[in-house]
Amino acid sequence: GEKIRAGEMTYLGLDPDQRALERLRGRDFPGDLRAGCVETLEGAAGAYDHVLALRTVNHVEVLLRALAVMSRALRPGGELLLSDMTVYGLLRTPDQVKLADAQGHSQEHHHNLNGAEVLQLLADLPLELMEQRPVTRETSNEWFLWLRRQPDEGGAQ
Repeated sequence: GEKIRAGEMTYLGLDPDQRALERLRGRDFPGDLRAGCVETLEGAAGAYDHVLALRTVNHVEVLLRALAVMSRALRPGGELLLSDMTVYGLLRTPDQVKLADAQGHSQEHHHNLNGAEVLQLLADLPLELMEQRPVTRETSNEWFLWLRRQPDEGGAQ
C-alpha cells in the first residue's frame, strides 16, 4: 500500500463482489477498486506490468475471453500469474452450493480446470510460460502458472 500511496505504483482491483470491494475501501485501501468482471475490462491494452488472478480462474464464466483480456492488458514483457484450486468445487456439499447461490452473485465454479488444462487454453495467446506448479501431495492444494507477455507477431501489442 505504501508504494501506491506514494504514487510509485498504481493498482486496479477488479471484483464482481461489491461487498468485498467495500470491505477493502473500509480499510482505506489506496488502489482503484472497481466492480466488474475481467471479461468486460476494456481500454487496458498494454497498460499493466503485472496481472494477478488469484483463485479466480475457475470462477470466470467466459474463461477464454478473460484470458485474452488479461493477456492483452499486459505490456510486452509484463507478467501474468494465474492460481486456483481444482478440487474445491467438487468437495462442496449441496447445502454449501445452495448457500453460495443465495448470495446473489455469480462466483460459482464454472470450470474445474487444473493448470495444465488452462495452459492449453493459452496456447494461441502471446504468452511464454516461465513456471508451472501443479497440485501435488508435496506442494500445495493450489496450482499456478507464471507467464510473460510476448510481443504480438509483427511487433504490435
